[in-house]
Amino acid sequence: MSKYNINENIIFTVSKGRFVAWNLQTGHQYDFFDRRFLDRFYELTTSRLLPYHPAAEDDTLTEAGFLETSVNSSRPDGYTQKICWVQGKCEIGPRALGNRSIFAAPFLKTTTAKLNQIKNREHYRPIAPICLEEDAALHFEECTSSKFMLTFYTVTDPRLKAITHVDGTARVQTITYRDSPATYELLKNFKEATDVGVLCNTSLNFSGSGFINNRTDLERFCIKHNIMTFVINDTMYIKPGDR
Repeated sequence: MSKYNINENIIFTVSKGRFVAWNLQTGHQYDFFDRRFLDRFYELTTSRLLPYHPAAEDDTLTEAGFLETSVNSSRPDGYTQKICWVQGKCEIGPRALGNRSIFAAPFLKTTTAKLNQIKNREHYRPIAPICLEEDAALHFEECTSSKFMLTFYTVTDPRLKAITHVDGTARVQTITYRDSPATYELLKNFKEATDVGVLCNTSLNFSGSGFINNRTDLERFCIKHNIMTFVINDTMYIKPGDR
């Protein structure tokens, strides 16, 4: 069993595949997915997340030949392909919630297979959507807010083939500007271009390892998986001639 201290009152234990939180002050035990605990967990951990460690940030052309440029919010067309997305500090937990993500347009079923291939997963595994919270009910039945990608909803928008599982559901994450300004603006810009404020969202990591947390590894990941665009905070990196 592994044990992790978050503060003097909360510890996490990992045993036999379970991720459990213990409140030492009250003696209560919470399963990690217990909704009563999630808000408190988010409050405890957001100020303690790991920083992104850039490499050779002063270079205009990176070691792997990516060209550094500013993210141009007026040109959302570049987001219709696969893009690696890094914002601020990395998440702690079982889900990519927008800080270390691979995003892709949600319209083609072939996108599901391509993302699963990148992640070295079975072809039938579902890909989760990230969605503007104010638009959630337009695409998912009875969905108004789903911050932590833990609840399945019936997909009501037939355009969203890449995120619709065989049973017609998706495990939705909704996002507001307050949650993540940059990711929210990305979704808004994508909506302006496509009329849909939804993207495929899967974790940015090598198979069997944690979130990518430096630019050298990120470039290596993109080259390995033929991804020609990545964003770190306000800076976009593209392969010249591939956009």
